[in-house]
Amino acid sequence: MTFEEAYALGADATWRARCQSGALKVATNVMSEADTQPGHAERATYANKVLLNPSLQGQAIAFGVAAQPAITGADATDSDIEFTISAMWDAWAGVP
Repeated sequence: MTFEEAYALGADATWRARCQSGALKVATNVMSEADTQPGHAERATYANKVLLNPSLQGQAIAFGVAAQPAITGADATDSDIEFTISAMWDAWAGVP
């Protein structure tokens, strides 16, 4: 996808809703992970932000997921979206 296509996908309401739902699932998983997980404090803090205000965090997540090379468009599966969110979680959480 071009940058323009990735932006259009990130701005799409249905795409945002799918990414927001995926983020809520990943956030729930993060909150239940062992506190010995590297970066857990940062990961859990970000998960809490997502859980408390998913629509605010969902916008950035939707654009971030759309910009990843493995995402080829709106035909991405829910599993693709969830995997990508999980892979990017540390970056959004600020894990060093």
